Amino acid sequence: MTKTGTKKGVIKHANSYGNIDVRQSLPKGYCHVSKIKGINIQHWLKKMKTDYLKALVGFENSRYGTKPVFDGVVIASRSRSKVLAIIEQKQKEKERRKQKQEEKRNAAAIEKLASQYPRLDRDIICQLVSKSTRVFSRDTIGYQFGYGTKSYWNDLGFRVDGNPAGCLIRGKQIYLIYSVRSLIPKRSKITVRQLRRKWLKKYGSPVLMFANALRFANKLQKVKRISEVYDLKDDWIRANQGNLTEGKITRVEEKECWSCDGKGYFSDYEDDFDDECDRCGGTGLYSQRTLYEHNFEIDGHMSCFHSYSKPIKLSESKGADLKNYGRPFTKDELPLPPQHLIVDLIQELMSKSQHS
Repeated sequence: MTKTGTKKGVIKHANSYGNIDVRQSLPKGYCHVSKIKGINIQHWLKKMKTDYLKALVGFENSRYGTKPVFDGVVIASRSRSKVLAIIEQKQKEKERRKQKQEEKRNAAAIEKLASQYPRLDRDIICQLVSKSTRVFSRDTIGYQFGYGTKSYWNDLGFRVDGNPAGCLIRGKQIYLIYSVRSLIPKRSKITVRQLRRKWLKKYGSPVLMFANALRFANKLQKVKRISEVYDLKDDWIRANQGNLTEGKITRVEEKECWSCDGKGYFSDYEDDFDDECDRCGGTGLYSQRTLYEHNFEIDGHMSCFHSYSKPIKLSESKGADLKNYGRPFTKDELPLPPQHLIVDLIQELMSKSQHS
């Protein structure tokens, strides 16, 4: 409501809450203007310094009790047509300015893409910009980033069911990119027994086959998580400490105690430690754990895994703490069988190793 020194115009008809109930008859000379889609009518009335009152149209129940419902404003009838005309004009001017800014941004985006991809047709570039299509770079594609082409995900044992997240441009070609949220695991066409025979022939020994199966399953956790994989990995790491060449500390992960806000006590004074936090025992930490890097040599091949299990050999050098762990899959590793089949093979191998 516009503030004035004295009550005049529609303001003098306001109730004790500063609005007007339109369910009753309105004062002579005033009219109710309902909400107008896309137009903040109160904003423009304030800018035009036109007096108005919020229109109370009823009440509704909520979890906090009964609350009033407002719809538009009440203004002088003689001002209605003029006010709406000015508001419409101002809104059109605002939309034109917004459109010009958008066209300017689009033109800059078109020129940027045209300089990056000179072989791509300009009309296609314009379409990509007009549809706000995200353009991925090659170094942001892969399982470790959560994005890939349809054929890439197919090679990793998944099919695509969903809309693309963007595209990848290579020369004159455009490839649609899909996120991990669009993936559905493929059904298996081979059995665990057939996979074991195939990989045993490929890797030459059961222990190396086991290590590679675990490595693939560990990588695919970034695509679709299977709860058993990390427990299986930790069991294998503990069982193969004899093949460990080096262990390193990657990072120490600490969670602050929410009960005492990490202070370890509840007093308002820092030098008063009498009221110790029972949840964290005065440490200020809810939990603390260390992530380790384990480097193994299996039949002359190096393998690296990360785990919270402590290695028997611990180096003073720090392990790599990367934002996106995992190297890309090589051509000879693809295509992979479905993820659940690899996990089934690991469980079978783990069971046999425990009984041997």
